[in-house]
Amino acid sequence: METGEEALLRADELAAAIVLSLAREGVGVNSTGRYYAGEALKWSRKNFQERRKVMTAAVVRLLRKRDIGTLKQPGSNVAVVNIGDSKIGFLCDSIPASISTAAAREMVGQPFLNDHQHTEKWDAAIHGPVHVIACQKSVSEAQALRQLGFPDAEVVSAPFGVYVADDVQKIQMAFIAKCRDETTTRVKVQAFLNWLNDHGEAKYLIERATKRRQISDFLRKLRDSESGTR
Repeated sequence: METGEEALLRADELAAAIVLSLAREGVGVNSTGRYYAGEALKWSRKNFQERRKVMTAAVVRLLRKRDIGTLKQPGSNVAVVNIGDSKIGFLCDSIPASISTAAAREMVGQPFLNDHQHTEKWDAAIHGPVHVIACQKSVSEAQALRQLGFPDAEVVSAPFGVYVADDVQKIQMAFIAKCRDETTTRVKVQAFLNWLNDHGEAKYLIERATKRRQISDFLRKLRDSESGTR
């Protein structure tokens, strides 16, 4: 959070989300994480593909709305956001059921394996990607690390979910827990952004994202050079 305008925008968004949440579901239902009423029930009726689509769209909308300026967005599931003096590309996806459900978990898999493809059409000034994955249910540190694929990484459990970062390959993944409906998804994603700013993690996210883009660009050039020699 760099300016007074950004602070006001964040406060307005969070207040609106909380008020809307209370009005829709009632304090009891929303605070205990139930899925049997209102929009949460509508989302539960959807199949995996449909739920994944609406969950991801909710994350993208919040991230894009956060930025006061107008930035070119390189994809439907990408949100480019100004953090500090850097443009960070958040690549968004969703696990539309419990992360322990293999069919839902495998829809996301390990998206960072294709970062060099994702960034192929990105503007050179965009760093990342940073992966933001909305989870319909809760997520543990162990589950997040299994999704990353190796245990030697920074892992942080927070009210928004779990954040993992690999300081070698500069992979970053934020698992946003209990995204039951539009409102809870917005509140959780906003909590992730608040955590980055309030606890000094933003500068580390920027550093890793900058190097991750360099790694992705290198891998793409390597792929292209190998293809050219065949």
